Amino acid sequence: MKIQKKYLVHFLIIALFGAFASVMMFWVTVYGPFVGPDSVAYIETARSLLAGNGFYAGDQPMTHYSPVYPLLLAMAGLFQHGDVLQAGRWLCVILFGANIILLGIAVLICTEFSLPAAGCAMFVFIASSPIISIHSMAWSEAPFTTFTLAAFVLISLYIARPRSSLILAASLSAGCAMATRYAGVTLLPPVVLVLIFLGDRPMKHKIRDTFIFTTIALLPLASWLIRNMVTTETLTDRTLAIHVFSSQHIKNLISTMYDFALPMSMSDGSKAFYLGFAAIFFLVSLAFLHKKNYISSNANTIRIILPALCILFFFTYISFLVISVSFFDAHTPLNARILLPAFLVISIAGISLAWSFSSVLDSRIIWYSFIGFVFLSVTLNSFQAMTAAIIIHRDGYGFTSRQWKNSETIVSAMSLAGDMKIYSNGSDIIQFLTGRRVTMIPSFTNPETLKPNEDYEKQMQVMCREVDECKAIVVYLNGITWRQYLPAPQALEAKCVMPVLGRLNDGSIYGRSKRKAEKGAAQGGDSAVRHYRQ
Repeated sequence: MKIQKKYLVHFLIIALFGAFASVMMFWVTVYGPFVGPDSVAYIETARSLLAGNGFYAGDQPMTHYSPVYPLLLAMAGLFQHGDVLQAGRWLCVILFGANIILLGIAVLICTEFSLPAAGCAMFVFIASSPIISIHSMAWSEAPFTTFTLAAFVLISLYIARPRSSLILAASLSAGCAMATRYAGVTLLPPVVLVLIFLGDRPMKHKIRDTFIFTTIALLPLASWLIRNMVTTETLTDRTLAIHVFSSQHIKNLISTMYDFALPMSMSDGSKAFYLGFAAIFFLVSLAFLHKKNYISSNANTIRIILPALCILFFFTYISFLVISVSFFDAHTPLNARILLPAFLVISIAGISLAWSFSSVLDSRIIWYSFIGFVFLSVTLNSFQAMTAAIIIHRDGYGFTSRQWKNSETIVSAMSLAGDMKIYSNGSDIIQFLTGRRVTMIPSFTNPETLKPNEDYEKQMQVMCREVDECKAIVVYLNGITWRQYLPAPQALEAKCVMPVLGRLNDGSIYGRSKRKAEKGAAQGGDSAVRHYRQ
């Protein structure tokens, strides 16, 4: 009974930590959640769901993204009188607290309820600037993390002590993860492997469990893909194209994973060296535990099952990213947002491994040394985390920030446009802030396939003609650095003879006044030729 009370205290401490994290996120997101390009599609889809129109972003069926996050936004919006943006903020608050609780529980149960071990994981989580930023976003990474961690904890508990309710809950969690991000399919191989090879159940029961898990887990995603094929004749709105995973991708991968732990300024080579050293130490420790029969003698316990799941998922997830970047979506950045799941699972495995290694050797020095390293990581990260939290609280983040809400260029463009068409390199920003439909300026390459846009010259000519005929204006916003596939202002000015209607602090507006357009029309001439340079 005393042991049970002690464990209840541990869970209570973790729950209080999660509550603190939620309050912190509520304070951080005072301007609302971060809204980016993907967020606009999620928010529009959620509003469409609330209006009873189904999964539509704008006038098109949503197929590029998975359905669960906009569905969560819509469900939360029911409690916010249809205010999807405020619903997104509350999801950020709830999921930040939920994820730190799940992370703490995961480490707690695979280290024989070591509160210091769970504390290491939770402090690394809450002291990370990237993790705080990611959880303040109206994007799918936070719920994906929630469903993934929940599925891993539940399936580990099931293998250790089989109960039907556990495998059903684990299957539903994994199904939600796969229907939150397409990358969720990477959960299947690790879970199937541990179901088959770990635990002391008869093989026929293991095969039955595997069938139950895969059937339930795949059902939501399979239903969604069938709906996509029926409505748009495409599974995920992606095309096959070869753009091989490059050395730069490897550098980004190494740098991002290193910066999660130690955000110190150093060369890429130094980061690769230290990360490689950590990987070697990780593998040597695993080999040592195997040699001491620690792994085989505990193969049916959570202390082995859960870390094994995490390690296997780490490799399947990274492999999925390599395949996706190489063949489907070259524009996928290997940044903290994309690599967060990989960092969290390898953190669980690493903390568990350090605890097991020190336990087998019965050496407190090893464990204290590891805690010292975690303390160093938290110390280095905490300053950046506090700075990021204060900046987001003060200025907002993304399209909901003060920078864009108070944009002189956007305000001026709205006053000048009237009923004219608007082209912009920030079409999603203007559309989100004003509700006005905006067309993206022509791109010279496809960001997903990296192939040249064969219609670029034709599309530019159409845009130039519409501007010349006073049917459209072009709004070029400064500071949009993530769209290298769009022409710079100099390139636009070289292609089109477009008068400058205004140059402001955060952008430029190109177009013609109606009076000048009427004068030009009276003089005659082919404007499409005169105002477009081959």
